[in-house]
Amino acid sequence: MTRPNPTFRRRQLGRQLRRLREELGFSREEIASYLGCQLPKMSKIETGKLGVSPAELRLLLIKYDVPDEEAEEMIDLGKESRKQGWWVSFGDVVPIWLSDYVGFESEAETIYSYEAELLHGLLQTEGYARAVIRAWPGADADHEDRGVRLRAARQEVLTRNPPVNYVAIVNEAALCRSVGGPATMRQQLERLLDVMKLPNVTLRVLPLSAGAHPGMGSSFTILHMPGQSDPVVYLEELTTAAYLEKEHEVAPYKLVFDRLQDVALSERDTRKLVAEKIKEVV
Repeated sequence: MTRPNPTFRRRQLGRQLRRLREELGFSREEIASYLGCQLPKMSKIETGKLGVSPAELRLLLIKYDVPDEEAEEMIDLGKESRKQGWWVSFGDVVPIWLSDYVGFESEAETIYSYEAELLHGLLQTEGYARAVIRAWPGADADHEDRGVRLRAARQEVLTRNPPVNYVAIVNEAALCRSVGGPATMRQQLERLLDVMKLPNVTLRVLPLSAGAHPGMGSSFTILHMPGQSDPVVYLEELTTAAYLEKEHEVAPYKLVFDRLQDVALSERDTRKLVAEKIKEVV
């Protein structure tokens, strides 16, 4: 079962409030004045970056003359959006800029990811994850343990009921990098073969022989959320992240991913390559 996701609910509610406002022809400034709040707050509410209080929500429902049945649904959505996500208990290892991603990932129907440098968190073994976390300056043993448990919790989306549909493209360079040493890397490569057996997972390798390609140097994740026609693109940097939701921002990443699928190895050839990499690990 999927776990409660206040991040997604908050954004759902924000989109609905924006739709209602625009349909009635109110400006954001007018509604901010009506609520007695600053314009930036109204903007954050409609984009889901900030929750709306029960009192504010009821005022908006009155202003927008929302029918009783729809109003009750939005009130319920508001209640869900104010709950804490399961990842809050990992707050010491999940920075604010990453928490929204964990929320999206836990609710997504389909995830597309391209990784240029290392394996995606949904694919990592405990040993591989420990090595990645350990590489960060200042990471202590407790941080390492908590980070590993977080990754394990995230990976439940692959085997939950219903599971997420996961399509991953991994640069061959990530398979060549010895993360954690030979034993860890062998175990990690074996996990890739195991994960590929899941009917909801498609994993393909972008071979080095592909040469220049549009995803060079840029890892990204595309998340399709239930009830949304437009996906969310997640871009992670060293100490921050970007979430792209506008059509003109998302479209280039969809095109790039399509192109990467054109040049990536087939699933069969990917299995062969991973098996060869296992034999090469010494």
